[in-house]
Amino acid sequence: MTDHHAAGHMTRFQCLGGACEDTCCIAWEVPVAPPDQARLRGALGKRADQLVTQVPDGRGGMLTVLRKLPDGACPELDGNRMCQLHAHHGERALPDTCATYPRMIRQLDDRLELTGLMSCPEVARLVLLADDGALVPTDAAMFGRATPQSRLGRAGAPPYFAMFATVRDALADLCADRSTAHSFASHLYFAAELVARISPFFHRGATVAEPERLAHELAEIRRPEVQAALAAKWAASGTMNGLALQTVIGTLDARGHSGTPSFEALMRAVAATYAPVGPDGANGADGSPLARLSALGVGALWRAHLARRPVEGSAHAARLDRYLARHSRNYWLQDWYLVSETLFEHVMQLALRVALLRFLLVAHPDFRADADDATCDRAAVEVFHATARAFDHNSQLRSGLSTTLKQQQMLTVEHCAAILKL
Repeated sequence: MTDHHAAGHMTRFQCLGGACEDTCCIAWEVPVAPPDQARLRGALGKRADQLVTQVPDGRGGMLTVLRKLPDGACPELDGNRMCQLHAHHGERALPDTCATYPRMIRQLDDRLELTGLMSCPEVARLVLLADDGALVPTDAAMFGRATPQSRLGRAGAPPYFAMFATVRDALADLCADRSTAHSFASHLYFAAELVARISPFFHRGATVAEPERLAHELAEIRRPEVQAALAAKWAASGTMNGLALQTVIGTLDARGHSGTPSFEALMRAVAATYAPVGPDGANGADGSPLARLSALGVGALWRAHLARRPVEGSAHAARLDRYLARHSRNYWLQDWYLVSETLFEHVMQLALRVALLRFLLVAHPDFRADADDATCDRAAVEVFHATARAFDHNSQLRSGLSTTLKQQQMLTVEHCAAILKL
């Protein structure tokens, strides 16, 4: 019998439709598999062929996708930003991607797990603004016709896979823990230290299970005296000559033109905070947001960031920590560490994302020390969802970051500590 669990906030999710501030029906390539094409033809007849086209799949082949209008919108999106196909023929006629987004479903043995993609503004709101992101039992009806995007059967699997849920849940709880006086960055550093300690015996190639040793390390990292010592170690570590900021700028540069209007607008707002546009309409290099930030130089940009960064221990800093802790729990539950070559690489991918999000939110013009809670919340939702929209649906970018981490020999606790200094 299949067990169904969902992140608590996904039990409250409802699509906003035309009221959404950043519709998912613009700018993305929506794949249309043969069963999707059959559903479209059943609803639309020959007109279904006009709704699809083919684009290069990046591997030398072609991919069938929904056709887009010149402005990037789906042809079925009406003037009120509502789907005409859904309105006239119901959800059964929609391609799988349209029917299931922003739901992410994964199967662990006989258990289905449902989380939400933060590239959807409403999911970002639910993740960031309430502390109910843990997986809870739920009704199967919530899963609809969606099929799991990935599956893992643990029976007879090597230790790295057989103990997946134990390690995944421990890391999610460690990063999301708000019961201590330590900052979120400290908790993510604890996670990096934990992974470094277990990696010699808990890795993809391990053939001998060591459950007692693993249980000891998972318990040890939660001891207050161990966390206090690690927090002091992280506080005393260096910034490696502004490695975090350099990495963030490099990540933004690798993304280039995102093709998503929400992220482009966010970058313009962030650049205006540190490098206002001059009277002639440009400021540095070609006047693009990234060029204007880069023209300031790492030193000046670092000082400007520090001047805006919330003071440690303030209500503003605590709010930022809450956002990042909730985002990180969603990361561990949704983005299974099995997609990364190593568990430590998966931690570093999270640390890089945290540094990027922190930089962008601190630079957001509305995230000010004198702003009220509602204003800060709106800024956070904009930053987290726009960043997810620009980065999370680009597998080549993730692969590129992975290659960079290995080539630059950055897969160390010391580098993770420096990244978390931003």
